[in-house]
This record gives sequence, C-alpha cells and structure tokens, in this order.
Amino acid sequence: MTTNPKIQAVTSDQFDRESIPDPFNPENLRLDQSFTKTVAVKKLLTTIPVRRPGKQTFFRVHPDPAYRDVFPIIDMKDDREEYIVARPLVAELATEIVHKQLCLAITRQGTVFFLPLRLPGPDGKDMEWWRSLREHADRAMTHWIRVVSYPTTISVPMRQRRRPTIFPTPSGPISTFGC
Repeated sequence: MTTNPKIQAVTSDQFDRESIPDPFNPENLRLDQSFTKTVAVKKLLTTIPVRRPGKQTFFRVHPDPAYRDVFPIIDMKDDREEYIVARPLVAELATEIVHKQLCLAITRQGTVFFLPLRLPGPDGKDMEWWRSLREHADRAMTHWIRVVSYPTTISVPMRQRRRPTIFPTPSGPISTFGC
C-alpha cells in the first residue's frame, strides 16, 4: 500500500532565500579536495603477480591450503615470463613444462603476490635451492621471514624476524589472511 504525497505550495515567508545556494555560482559547484575521505572506496584487487620476494622483503604465506595449488607452468626464459598451461595442452608440452606450487603471500606493506615453489620433476630430481625455498615457505605460514640467496651457497638462507611484535598479523586486500 502506497500513500500519495501531498503537494503544497511554499510561500516566500516560509523559507530564507539566502540559505539556498546559488546553483550557478562556481564556488558551490567545486569539489572539495578531501572528497576521497568521504567516499567509501575499496581498492579492487584485479591482478596478483607471480614472483619471488626481494632480498629485503619480509613476507608471510597464507596458511590455508585453499590459497595454494600446483600448476603446470611453461617458462619463457627469453622473455623472463612464466605462464600457466591449460590442461588440454599439458600432454603436448610435457617436455617444456615444470610443476610449481603457487602460494598466496603478502608483504609487510600489504602487497599480495603468488610465491612460486618449484616441485621435483617426474624423475624425482630436486635441487637443494628449490627444497629450501619450500621449507621457508612453510615457515612463512607462521612467521614473518625474508629469503636471501647467495650464489656461493646451495640452499636459500632464511632470516626470521626475532621480535614478532614489530610486524603485526597480515591484513589488507585479502581480509581472510589470518594466521
């Protein structure tokens, strides 16, 4: 059931003309520079890069198994790019692909990325560097860490934050990034 509004005429003694803003005055049309504080805008996460973190970057890995999975990946070394291979093409490119687990991770600055972890090949070959990075990723599920690779070492040394209270639990674009 709807009610029809009553339309009434307003006389000039019922309102103050000076309280009505002039619709043609540019001062009344300009946008205040603090408009972003009043508008509810949420940053939309549309792209997540796949990369290893820099040697000065502390990061955490999402502990939920739903945020990591294994993918067939082809590495275009000349372009320094990697691509996930569609399932129908895996058999055709079997000699070119490697299997990597992509783990959702976040930096202290709130930057979300996928950490690629190379898995052993079908022949069981597993390099120490790959294995140590997988171990560090497991540790990053509960601690802020950074990884530094030294060309003279076989494995990847890990640096864990000694005082965990300096870096709080991740929050930001992925609200479920609880640890």
